[in-house]
Amino acid sequence: CKTYSTTALFLSKKFKIRAPPEPRALSHGTGSVRGLARAPLKRGGNQLHEVQNDGAASSSPTRWLGRRQLATLVGNREAYAADPPFNPRSFAYVLIHYHKTGHDLSRKLRDLLLEAKHRADGGLASNDRENTFMPRQHERDTGCPHALVLTPGMIHTQASPDFFCNPKILAEKLLRNDNMNGKVFKNKKGVKVIHLVRNPFTMSVSNLNYHAQFPTPENWVKNSDFDPCSREGWYKTQTLADLVASTLFIGEHPIMRHDDFEKLFQICTSIFHGKGQPDWTFHTHLRQGTPLDALALATAQLVGQARSGGDLLRMANNIIKFREVERLEEHVRTSAHLPSAPRDRMIQVLTLSMDDFIREPKKSAERFLNFALEDSVADTVKFGVAADYERQYREMVKQGGEHITHGHENDKIGNTEPLYQFLREDEVFGRILGNIENLVNDVIVESGGGSH
Repeated sequence: CKTYSTTALFLSKKFKIRAPPEPRALSHGTGSVRGLARAPLKRGGNQLHEVQNDGAASSSPTRWLGRRQLATLVGNREAYAADPPFNPRSFAYVLIHYHKTGHDLSRKLRDLLLEAKHRADGGLASNDRENTFMPRQHERDTGCPHALVLTPGMIHTQASPDFFCNPKILAEKLLRNDNMNGKVFKNKKGVKVIHLVRNPFTMSVSNLNYHAQFPTPENWVKNSDFDPCSREGWYKTQTLADLVASTLFIGEHPIMRHDDFEKLFQICTSIFHGKGQPDWTFHTHLRQGTPLDALALATAQLVGQARSGGDLLRMANNIIKFREVERLEEHVRTSAHLPSAPRDRMIQVLTLSMDDFIREPKKSAERFLNFALEDSVADTVKFGVAADYERQYREMVKQGGEHITHGHENDKIGNTEPLYQFLREDEVFGRILGNIENLVNDVIVESGGGSH
């Protein structure tokens, strides 16, 4: 058998599963975990593979979710009894955020994790990179990010990832084991994802406050060549509307409709090209236009742009993708009669709200550390680190900063209550953001937190 380079969910000597051929590039968005949930697993010869709904054995390489011996699963308590209850060095960590859902917070959480583990016995490291792979970019054929490689024992931070791929391929990418570092990758048991999200209404108002600052923290908003209404995409043919169709357009009550993109474009162009002076930049519009025009322009860019914006839709899409990946692993485990408790999973996702961190910083930090470190670090250590974080956060809010917009009114925006009212009552923004708000609230509750 040739060596297959990706990490597998289930490979057992009992089943004598051989390594499959290397996967072909596949188009994004195909296949639904809902349909997969009804498809049983079939042990055929020396392979473990899925049977599609038509009863035929799948020949798709996406059925292979990696390489793993059952005796090494955390869920196999008897085989794992000689090891500590949980070994953080066997998991890769990735902290994911979007624009205004916690850029600074993701870095702080990384530092908290390193500090808590250091106070115990060390053993975790950070790759010290702003992003592990390119944000808002993806492979043309799969829809997954380029170079998505997560090293065990390493803490990765990542802004605005494009997870537009089939959930099977996303699971494959998250668990991939390329043996780039020899023994480091050999012991990879899974990945812990910390997904930082935010209420879309507070995210939109914070986005306006942030970009309307003077001086602005990001110079691109003053670029005279930047058009927030330009029709952006990838590879000349891919649009954001096409890529989110399989997650946001489906169901009896979809998050949004395809024609909403044209409505967002019309809102954007009517303000950016129809109001103000011809030489006004995006930043000028946000500072010199009326507060409601500025909010509509900034939110249209945050929702509808593919590469310079679009993070509200990217956040909603990725919430759904992670749900699909979790259900996929649950289905595989159930079909193979393997433990499926949360701590047994190879792909573990904790969704945390930026709004909860603002309201309850200590409690939110404790939830994060308990998820990340489990019982490998004493509770007293974790609680102490969380208490230190709360004190530091309160002091940071008092001092202010370019990424701290909560509690600090912008000099050109003023009272924000009319802004929230405008977004909720607007036919386009109110419907889209309201549906995303429901999605965010639901996933936070599913993760065991939230106070709405």
